[in-house]
Amino acid sequence: MISFQPGQEEKDLRDLAREFAETRLRPAARAAEGEGEPPGELAQAYEELGLGSIALPEALGGAGLGMVAACLVEEELAWGDPGLALALGQRGAALAFAADLLGDDSAPMPADLVGPGALLWPQAPDDPRAGTRGITFTVQAHPGSSAEHALYGRVPAAAGAAHASWLLVAANLGEETALFRVTPGGPGVQVAPVPHPLGLAAAGFGELALEGAEVDAGALLWRGDPRTPALLRARERARLRVAAQLVGTARAALEYATGYAAERQAFGEPIARFQGVSFMVAEMAMEVEAARNLLWQAAWRLDRGKAPAGAAQALLQARAAAVAVTSGGVQVLGGHGYMADHPVEKWMRDARALGVAVFPETALEVEAATELGLGPRWTAPGLAASRDAGRPGEGGAA
Repeated sequence: MISFQPGQEEKDLRDLAREFAETRLRPAARAAEGEGEPPGELAQAYEELGLGSIALPEALGGAGLGMVAACLVEEELAWGDPGLALALGQRGAALAFAADLLGDDSAPMPADLVGPGALLWPQAPDDPRAGTRGITFTVQAHPGSSAEHALYGRVPAAAGAAHASWLLVAANLGEETALFRVTPGGPGVQVAPVPHPLGLAAAGFGELALEGAEVDAGALLWRGDPRTPALLRARERARLRVAAQLVGTARAALEYATGYAAERQAFGEPIARFQGVSFMVAEMAMEVEAARNLLWQAAWRLDRGKAPAGAAQALLQARAAAVAVTSGGVQVLGGHGYMADHPVEKWMRDARALGVAVFPETALEVEAATELGLGPRWTAPGLAASRDAGRPGEGGAA
């Protein structure tokens, strides 16, 4: 029987993350939104608790746990505040992405990836005519005049880039994909803060412009086939982290709206007793549960090496649920929902911003359709055998 129930170690991590979210993130959310970054002591406490390294290998100082555990933690942190969860998790997400690509047989992780960092994944729009191409990016790497490589391109908005001391940038290198370490402020590297018009102000979005930024051979952390399974797994992990944050945001709005409806009086009784409110809240609860189920299913598959894991579907569902549930939360509160006295208006803004700021929706829809056998298809080496392994609850699931 397939069970997504967390084990004791995962429950302990979830409880730790929930306590941190309740006692540290929520009280700091409004101030961090105004400052445009997390308080220094908050980031330090986050790192000391190890909440950003759940899925990192033990050799890199992580807990070495799977994606299910990481999703549990990310949901709790986003329940506290989506902007802070996104900001605090940037360094761990970048290191986890690099660790997926480097694997056990490649060069070790550079020792200078300390302090705040960010991963820039500027994926180019999908081209239906290039169904065998793999993943491509808007940043290009060419031979440099005085260094090994020169980087060209622009990333309009990347979470964490505004305050990062190092960046990991994915780029096209000829017919290959490459991952480079880039130092903000270096020659040809310009990073400018970009306030998001909707929400997630605490995430420190920045615009990166690479104008012939020359980097030596040591800055090239990885290069390989754009269809390699390692790159696909790294992308799926990144998508599931965002999906978990969206689920946490939706759950926060659901719980707040439920509590408000139970206390708010109208015509001498709680508004939760009126069908117009209670039915809406019930639908919100179903949206959250459906999104979490798809998320856990995809994380479960990824932990067991099954591909595709379904991260595109999970992220699309989580995005739709977060937008619907946070908007519903504002409606339950009525006019009060738009006031800063209540957090639901912020969660609604953050959910919409998070839904569009990280992964393009069109690319997700193309991939989700491709997994169903619709539209252009490309198959990474080594993935074909696991494609038909069966999803949880089906005959082929282990």
